Amino acid sequence: VAITSLAFVVFPSCENSEVYKAEEAQQLSFYPSSKPCTRWWWFATDINEEDIKHQLDWAKEHNFGGVEVAWVYPLYRYQRMYARSYGRNYQKDTSAQEWLSPEWSEIVAFTKAYSDSIGLSCDFTFGSAWPVAGSNITEEHTSKIYGDSMFRQTLTFAWCWPDTQMVINHLDSNAFRLFSEPVGNALQEALKGSKSALFTDSWEIKLNATNKIWTPGFDTVFLNKFGYDIIPYMEAGLDSFPDVRYDYMLLLDEYVTDGFYKPYVR
Repeated sequence: VAITSLAFVVFPSCENSEVYKAEEAQQLSFYPSSKPCTRWWWFATDINEEDIKHQLDWAKEHNFGGVEVAWVYPLYRYQRMYARSYGRNYQKDTSAQEWLSPEWSEIVAFTKAYSDSIGLSCDFTFGSAWPVAGSNITEEHTSKIYGDSMFRQTLTFAWCWPDTQMVINHLDSNAFRLFSEPVGNALQEALKGSKSALFTDSWEIKLNATNKIWTPGFDTVFLNKFGYDIIPYMEAGLDSFPDVRYDYMLLLDEYVTDGFYKPYVR
């Protein structure tokens, strides 16, 4: 019995080959290596160039591939906790560059430029701490829950503490735009050079069995989409009605995708 082997060789066109090369180059351009990156908390204090260089050099020498800068509170914010748990005493410190000020932007841009110069990637949290909040957020654009028109959630451990920030309504793209414009402007110089990822931290809205995330017009959109009124179930406690809660979560997914995540990646 004679067995004949056939080999099929596919030769991609030059045009497709160039597309593949371009896509591969774009993917490789995001990070200079596959080494692990680390989150780099900046506690609110005066940040200076020498300290930045020292810590980035340390990361490079210890085989890290890059950093993600996350801006958080001044250490004296939790003075009692640090003293009780770690025996550390942090005195009041108001030396930090003002949040999103030109001085703040300058030191962040220096960090990115120095990271590039030694071959480290440098990403940034888009905002300070979590959940997403801003000093310029008005009551109209704050996070909302059903059944409590006076509800406001404040962020009390951001870079600007003791000043507080208002948590945004993640279901409203106008709220995100209001928050993102000053942050994006302040990061403009730091986003030059190699590509930087912008990280969004956890979405922690204070809820309980009856007070679910809400936004004006949610009930009308729900009625049009599912054909029944959600309000009686919200009043009775949504968690007692799994099928209705499922529909609620489907619509909530659409709202937060259109109101927060899509604007975020544009």
